[in-house]
Amino acid sequence: AELALAKAINRREKASGETETMILKSQELTATANTAEAEERRMASEIEALSSLLINQDDQENSPAVSTMITIRDGMEQALAAALSDSLTSPVGAGSDGFWRDDVNSDAKTAVMATPPKDSVPLISHMDIPPVLARALSGVGVVRDAATATKMQSDLTLGQMLTTADGGLWRWDGYVKPAGSAASAAQRLRHEARLKELTAQSEAVRKRAEEAMAKAKEAKTALQQAEQFGRALQEDETLAQKTLLEATRQFEQAQAA
Repeated sequence: AELALAKAINRREKASGETETMILKSQELTATANTAEAEERRMASEIEALSSLLINQDDQENSPAVSTMITIRDGMEQALAAALSDSLTSPVGAGSDGFWRDDVNSDAKTAVMATPPKDSVPLISHMDIPPVLARALSGVGVVRDAATATKMQSDLTLGQMLTTADGGLWRWDGYVKPAGSAASAAQRLRHEARLKELTAQSEAVRKRAEEAMAKAKEAKTALQQAEQFGRALQEDETLAQKTLLEATRQFEQAQAA
């Protein structure tokens, strides 16, 4: 009986230690799952908000704005907004309030495209654009600042324009648009870029959250089973104690007889 009790105690203590480890692991996985789930919810909310904002800015009857077809690098949103302004919100092919024709920008007509001004960086080198915008942006160059653009403006040839990373537009015909005048268009470009970024990441975030929640659920189930097993071992130990007490009582009675 004493040996049985010792074995029961040993099994219960071993199981108790394993259960404590499983509790910590379960808590860790649950925290990870909660964090991943919160990140998924935050991203989904931001995507929904941006999508709603951009839809509200568009004409519901038209196709998506041409700006959604552009991928901008190096923080050139202000420069592009200065060059194209509100025409960025127009669709391709047809639109009730204006649109970009896609049948006048074929490769056969590249010879009539403007070239960026000398000593400037082509704006299109900072972005990926659809063919329909090739002619509109072919003559746009980026310079360091407004002072440089102002100095170079008198030397521009037909179709050439200058801008800066901070915006502003200096055209060959003498027209000047100060930096910041196309702020709303630039903000739209930033919103679209953020929406593209989030959409590209959302699937991976969703899968990460699902995997984390699945692991947390498995750990919780395993912990519940371990706790149930621990309770059974505790009952075995209690029974072994009672058996030992009964055996001891009988032994003492036998000696007293």
